[in-house]
Amino acid sequence: MDRTGAFLGEMKLDLRFTARPLRALYCEAVATLVFDQDTQAWATDEGLDRKTRDILLGLRSRGFWKACPGETLLLASEDRIKARKILLKGLGPPEGCGMDDLLRGVYEMGRTLKRLRVHDFGIRVPLLPGSEDSYPRLVRDSCLGLADIFSDPSTPDFLLKILFSVDESLMGGLRNSLASMGEDLSPPWTCTVIMD
Repeated sequence: MDRTGAFLGEMKLDLRFTARPLRALYCEAVATLVFDQDTQAWATDEGLDRKTRDILLGLRSRGFWKACPGETLLLASEDRIKARKILLKGLGPPEGCGMDDLLRGVYEMGRTLKRLRVHDFGIRVPLLPGSEDSYPRLVRDSCLGLADIFSDPSTPDFLLKILFSVDESLMGGLRNSLASMGEDLSPPWTCTVIMD
């Protein structure tokens, strides 16, 4: 804002929802939350390549990164996937993990990406068993929270691009939940929502 309270520029939020895996997303970075369970199955499920999965298994076996709550790992993709960086945030054991823990993890990833000056990223939030009905709300709250984290009205003509990688079976529920997303974002944001 300038001295009169007028916005200096428009802040654009481009939200895209796709069933494509993280490795297929063209963006600066991909980010995901990770439970401390079997890393090999997780890396395969999340769409990372075999070499990255093997690196994660090696780090885990040496005790370097165990996906403990709050633990963060940033890897260079070395052109193994479309994105240049891979950001992982540990959640600890899936037992006892709730929607608030997932949302807190998303916000922590958002703050890390902002510090890295990454404004174009893919994200995947795991589905907790039995939480299919509340997942659209989690994604919606994630979008609003990430917009709030990156909000800076003094930055003219800012574009934030977020690609959510979501299971195909959940896309229908997201359509209804995200229909009024633009109305929920206050100025200076303008929002575009695209579902693949």
